Amino acid sequence: MSRLHTALRRRNILTALGTALRLAVHATGAAEAILAAVATSIRPDGAAIITGDGPRVLARHGAIAVDGAVDDAPTGRWRIALQSRGRTIAWLLVACTDGRSRQRRILEAIAAQAAAPLDALLLAEWCDLAALTTAFIQAGSVDELSARLFAALSGICDARNGYLAVLDESGQLMAPLALQIDGVPLTLDLYWTLHAGLSSVVVRGGVPVVTDDYAATCRAHGVTALPLGSIIAVQGWLGVPLRARGQVFGALVLLSPAPHALFDASHVDRVAAVADGAAGALDSLLQQRRIERLGREMAAVHQIGRAVTSSLERGQVTRVMLELATELLNVDECSLLLADHTGAMIYHEATGALGRRLLGRAVPNGSILRSPALHAGQSVGLTRLRFDGWPQPAARITAVQGALATPLRGIDAILGAIEVGMRRDGAPFSHADRRLLEVIADYAVIALENAQRFAQVDRALARRVQDLAQTNDRLRTTVRGLTGLNALNVTARAPSATAGDILRAMLETFTELSGCLGGGVLRLDGESAGMVARMGRGSVLDAGVCAGIAAACLMRGSPIETLDASAAGLNDAGLRLLVVPCRGRDSVLAVLLLIVQASGLDATWRELAVLFATSAATLTESAGLVQQLRLTSERTTSILATMAEGVLLLDSQLAVVLANPALTRLVRYDATLDGQPLAALVTHWRGHAGMIAGLDGMLADVQRLVGGAGLDVAAGELDLSDARRHLVWEATRIVPGVPGSVLLLLRDVSEAHDAARLRDDLTHLLLHDLRNPLANVMLALRLLSHDDDMQRDHDQVRLLNIARDSAEQLLQMTNTLLDISRLEEGQLPLRRQVVDLVALVQQAVERVAPLAADRQIRVDRDLMPNLPIVRLDRDLMLRVVQNLLINALKYSPRRTVVRVELGVDAATVRIAVHDQGIGIAAQYHDAIFRKYTQVGEHRGGSGLGLYLSKLVVEAHGGTIGVISAAGRGSSFVVTLPC
Repeated sequence: MSRLHTALRRRNILTALGTALRLAVHATGAAEAILAAVATSIRPDGAAIITGDGPRVLARHGAIAVDGAVDDAPTGRWRIALQSRGRTIAWLLVACTDGRSRQRRILEAIAAQAAAPLDALLLAEWCDLAALTTAFIQAGSVDELSARLFAALSGICDARNGYLAVLDESGQLMAPLALQIDGVPLTLDLYWTLHAGLSSVVVRGGVPVVTDDYAATCRAHGVTALPLGSIIAVQGWLGVPLRARGQVFGALVLLSPAPHALFDASHVDRVAAVADGAAGALDSLLQQRRIERLGREMAAVHQIGRAVTSSLERGQVTRVMLELATELLNVDECSLLLADHTGAMIYHEATGALGRRLLGRAVPNGSILRSPALHAGQSVGLTRLRFDGWPQPAARITAVQGALATPLRGIDAILGAIEVGMRRDGAPFSHADRRLLEVIADYAVIALENAQRFAQVDRALARRVQDLAQTNDRLRTTVRGLTGLNALNVTARAPSATAGDILRAMLETFTELSGCLGGGVLRLDGESAGMVARMGRGSVLDAGVCAGIAAACLMRGSPIETLDASAAGLNDAGLRLLVVPCRGRDSVLAVLLLIVQASGLDATWRELAVLFATSAATLTESAGLVQQLRLTSERTTSILATMAEGVLLLDSQLAVVLANPALTRLVRYDATLDGQPLAALVTHWRGHAGMIAGLDGMLADVQRLVGGAGLDVAAGELDLSDARRHLVWEATRIVPGVPGSVLLLLRDVSEAHDAARLRDDLTHLLLHDLRNPLANVMLALRLLSHDDDMQRDHDQVRLLNIARDSAEQLLQMTNTLLDISRLEEGQLPLRRQVVDLVALVQQAVERVAPLAADRQIRVDRDLMPNLPIVRLDRDLMLRVVQNLLINALKYSPRRTVVRVELGVDAATVRIAVHDQGIGIAAQYHDAIFRKYTQVGEHRGGSGLGLYLSKLVVEAHGGTIGVISAAGRGSSFVVTLPC
């Protein structure tokens, strides 16, 4: 009977469940019917229906956990699947402390019967939600989307009252995006922080909140209830989060004004599902709104940039900036303030009535523009206590920005600020607003600095234009003055111009050009001292008075002085006297006195007055120099015309600059030589004179002088074959050490040359005829000296020795002259043989030993052994070494050292004699090797020894030279080929 009763009871429960499921219009209603059947069948401690694809609670009875629920019969917790179309669509969760297996079978039967109807209702809800989501996405504005959202919610619960609230860009404030009261959209000027209202709890926690006592729940969560009493008295409250891109950005809130129309848990999931469908579309609309605003801001910034770059007027640019800032930030007040020289902010321009009343005034006390942060370069905002216009306790009231100011940061100072306030929609200023205002401020700084820079440029250009005008005036004056100076030069170049003419022309020209009233010139030099010129008001100037004025001015040394005209005897208070010294190279030649108006001359004319005076003095001196030059030129021309020597002046291009008549006769050139190249002159001369020995050497030396070679002077000889003429030449560089012009002198020494040849012939004849008598005298003296039979006293012996020595010297000189003559003519044959130079030098030292002993001079020898073989005329070379040693001994101080050296250099043998004597100056190094030449201090001798030595050494193919300086001893060096 019991079992039958149970079966009947189960059938009744399932029948009632089927009826309830057929009557259910949504999934939540079906879930409630399922839980009612469960409660009737087993009386559980708690039960719930959750969706199979997530923890969405469709219905719940009693206390039961829906998170992590498990199927565990011993503990009385059952988890039974509701399956339809081969998948689990929901779970039945049951908690029953005295659960039995037959009770589970009842639950499984309930689940099996309810699965299909519940699946159908869930599918219908999903389709409805997809359609709603599509409708939300198609909404073109926030208002349209909110209308569709509240319309969709009205099918779930009472949705006539509610609002959408979203976070601002800072994430710290919330504001109503859409408000509906009794189904009518309203606008609510209200902002609150995340510590006010239950919507902040929903946003912070990210979970729905439902209550039937709004005020009590606010107190429980520690938040301030939003003051909506004037609009609606809130009793019931339901809020779900709005999510997009993984973050909560707002809340959907439904309000109930009466206790009988409250919300319960059955509404939460369905409202949350609808809110999820609308959240993405709402986020897209908000993003679109931000993008549109950003586009407007970018367009405004570009417009400001164009204004900055296209306009130089500061007012026009700043006006555009303020108008755009007023529009973009939706404010009534936008003001531009500029810092004055003290740094105080002054209202300069404004768009609102309040700002315009403050134009030209300083910032009032209490303004954010007095904030230290602003003067430090930071943007600042004014915070006011405001909660939809109602004062509230400070601890619970939202902070809302009512004004915003941004500094104008210049390069090194704060130039001013831009202030905005009185926002039309009452919204706070966001970070984006601050950034936009800072961008506008940066452009304002650029505009201000550009305007300042352009103003500076304008002022500089104006000054430059003024300077150019003044410069132009000075240039015109200068050109007029230079024209006058040119006329003065023309006067001075006249052949008959005198100093008086030049000074008079200076006074007349300057007075006419400068507009002076008159003046005079007082000459100070020579017999012509006195007034040399007067004109205009200066006709009354007295020479004596002017001389006193000039003397006083010259003592002060000023280039120009301005005096009262009364100092010169002019009784006119409106006149001034300018005194300008005419300074020459070494002295002041005259004084220029100018009579001018009381205003005087400007700086340019004063400078020109000094220039005129100086130029006149220079021209006066030049006129005298020109006359002297003309006289000198005439004298030079006369001298050149009467000279017997030919004079030829060549320029740096070897062209003839000057040639005197003597030169044209020497080279047999009838036409003028001026401008002719030297090569043409030489060609003509060779054509008339034939062979000219030495001419090529002369041309080479002249070219070296012109081209800058080391020598400054060159000389030589020329032999003309046609007329047996002999010429000597000397070429000198005009400026020593500087390449350029050369002066060439030609002298005909044919007669002197013939006389010298005749003298040499006569000398040779006399020497040849004297040799035999001298030999006989020598023989007689030698016999007398060695005749032992003759009785002679001491004086006779001494005289006999003197006679013998003198005869020997005379014979030696005769032989030397004869050898020189034969060497010059090439008629002295060299008896070459292999010579031991060491022995030769030793023999020469022994021969001069008596002289060395007499002079107390030591002769040192540095003789290299094993010298190369040389073939020499031993007797002649012995005479060369002996001559060098004798000269060294004669010209060396007593008790010094003479050193003879023998060595080898490459392919030559070197014989050197070094002394510590008086030395030989460089200019005499060539002269000492000439015939009959002696330089410096004479110590006896004929001047033939070095000349003979040179002939002998050169006949052997060698060289001889000297290394010496005055006061430093001498070294004579002979080189002979091996």
